[in-house]
Amino acid sequence: MNHSFSEKPNTDIYRALEAALRLFPKGSRIVIELTGGKKTMGGALAIAAGILDINLIYIDYKEYLREFRKPRPESTYIQLVGNPLKLPVDLFSEVEVNRAVNFFNVGKYDISQTLFEQASNRMTQPRAAELCSELSKLYMLWNSFNFQEGYKLSRELSKRIRSFFGQLSSIFEFDSYRFECQLESL
Repeated sequence: MNHSFSEKPNTDIYRALEAALRLFPKGSRIVIELTGGKKTMGGALAIAAGILDINLIYIDYKEYLREFRKPRPESTYIQLVGNPLKLPVDLFSEVEVNRAVNFFNVGKYDISQTLFEQASNRMTQPRAAELCSELSKLYMLWNSFNFQEGYKLSRELSKRIRSFFGQLSSIFEFDSYRFECQLESL
């Protein structure tokens, strides 16, 4: 559905988007299609999509007809761009995750917990960072001699670590046998 738009700096695109969104029932699955339009409009819509947690799509093509200056119609396809504020960890959160790992490795579990938690809030697939945040919390409890809370958390965490070991080991070297031995001492 196209919604009319007369350009004035910064605000008309947001008003047009707001009016278009009001046309859909609450809870509808919505995407913003970025093909065509000015770059400023695309940039504004990308920012709005990030804030509103809406995915972006783009009509792309495999073949271009130079003589008509258009894509070959049967070669077009929908490209999911996704939400620009929830990109995978390997694009922008890698630095933040590496900082969290460094703090974890020197025993600063409170800082690593916070950094893993912050990274997980910006990731499309946050499971590994969430597990690392909880693992940081477990070691923080352990170091503060809060064994009762640590024991509760360790039972829940142990099951999830077994289930998602591959994702966890993609962030840092993790010795699951040693971890299980440590849990036994709790």
